Amino acid sequence: MFRYGLPLIPASLGYFILNFADRFLLQRFTSLTEVGIYALGYKFGMILAAVITDPFLSIYRPKIFELEKDGNASKFISVLFTYFLLVEFFVGLGISVLIKDIIQIMSSPEFHAAYKIVPLIILSYIIVGGYSVMQIGLLIVKKTKYIAYMVPVAAASSLILNFLLIPKIGIWGAAIATVVPYSILFTLNCIISNKQYHVKYETSRILKLASIAMAIYFISLSINFDSIFLSITIKTVLVLLFPFILYIFRFYKSREIEKAKEICANLIISLKINIRKL
Repeated sequence: MFRYGLPLIPASLGYFILNFADRFLLQRFTSLTEVGIYALGYKFGMILAAVITDPFLSIYRPKIFELEKDGNASKFISVLFTYFLLVEFFVGLGISVLIKDIIQIMSSPEFHAAYKIVPLIILSYIIVGGYSVMQIGLLIVKKTKYIAYMVPVAAASSLILNFLLIPKIGIWGAAIATVVPYSILFTLNCIISNKQYHVKYETSRILKLASIAMAIYFISLSINFDSIFLSITIKTVLVLLFPFILYIFRFYKSREIEKAKEICANLIISLKINIRKL
């Protein structure tokens, strides 16, 4: 237990730097207004972790250890990782597309610029979510020492980028210094974790997922109306098209489509029964 848990101590310190170095250095190199704008944008970006990633991991990790006892964990991780990212991209896309209008409704004009950094923070937390799911391989084989190597490297890159970029480009520098270190952490984890515990991830489906989400986001940037209500309505429809566009591009496997049809049919039957009871 000591050998297993000890490497997680420097990793925890590294996570602290990754999470808070940007705001700490923003206070030193920029104005309080910029700190406030960044903090507001960051809070919206963190919604993804609070709503999706953290609850998912609390169930996912114990379940994977149970499946590993039967030798069925690897295939399960692969499929689950794809659908975890599907949910992350769907929710993250919704926040990124609607955030400009939401911030205009919720905050005063001096903080409206916060919407610009939210997509980058959302992307960071999608990457963190992917890292957290893939990390399970190292936990299964009890090679936590690699986590103690990877996280400080990412944390060091975060400090360097924050020091270099924040004085020059302010909150944009802080946002970039969030995305890049998390990307480094994710890449290192992909290489190391998969060597220690091999999982055949569905790379082509994941790339398709990310590409379509990014395409929808960039299309949404061209939607500009004087009416916030009309803007939110059209953007919401655009986001809701995401799973259907995935279907058009054959993202879903035939057995997954059949399972979805079965679930929908059962839901309709259950709904009819409940209506009759009423």
